[in-house]
Amino acid sequence: MRQSFMPVPRKIPYMLKAVTALVFVSTAIAQPSAEELLRNVKTVYGRAHQFHFVTRVIERRSGTETTGSAETAVDKDRVWFNAERRAAVWASGGREETAIKVVSDGHAVWVYLKESNQYKKAEGVPDPRNSDADDESIDNPRFFVRTLMDAQLVRYVNFHRMSSRARVKGEGACTANAAPATCYVVEINGESLNPEVVMGVYTLWIEKQRYLVLREDFKEIDNGQVSYSSSILNDIAELDTTVADKRFSFVPPPDAKEVQSFFY
Repeated sequence: MRQSFMPVPRKIPYMLKAVTALVFVSTAIAQPSAEELLRNVKTVYGRAHQFHFVTRVIERRSGTETTGSAETAVDKDRVWFNAERRAAVWASGGREETAIKVVSDGHAVWVYLKESNQYKKAEGVPDPRNSDADDESIDNPRFFVRTLMDAQLVRYVNFHRMSSRARVKGEGACTANAAPATCYVVEINGESLNPEVVMGVYTLWIEKQRYLVLREDFKEIDNGQVSYSSSILNDIAELDTTVADKRFSFVPPPDAKEVQSFFY
């Protein structure tokens, strides 16, 4: 943390020297390491089962910028997810470019694609955490909704694995649920086959009070140049929050078609 200094007399009383030293020691101790911050993030996200995120995404490639948005609300086995534009492309694996909605009410799971006005329904609740499936696509609603539930949680838990390649850049202003906040800014060199070569750089804005990631930037490095970059901004980030029951319901549009597969 950068300190601002003021001129001091040549002779400083002993007590003032002691107080000054204590201030500087306390400041140094107060600055956590990157490993401590990422460990706290891992703990917070690892125990979350009820949360609400509203997210904006921005992609930049070859001078072109694309944007999108997503909202995720989870209450145990109940899920409400809606993504639009670029976020819909990410969520659907490229199948949907307009909007995708995924809902689990605790009895069944729906996946709805707005552009084709099609939906698929599967009875039951989302697959268990850490489950595996031969089909991980939107054609397998119960597994697909589990991946959406765990996407942000698992992502930020796993960043702790790269603690040895992380450093704290300092602190920065951020926004938490429409209110000003202060974040620790942590930079992480992405993994590569050659540990001497940086393939990508992540920058996380970690809220000081709750250890939630409010922003994530990524830059892909190719021959020393940035070839691709993205930003994920969590405008609303709430854990252990109450979500209205009416959010966890879905009624297909009257003209929507139920399908057995989105791919044929």
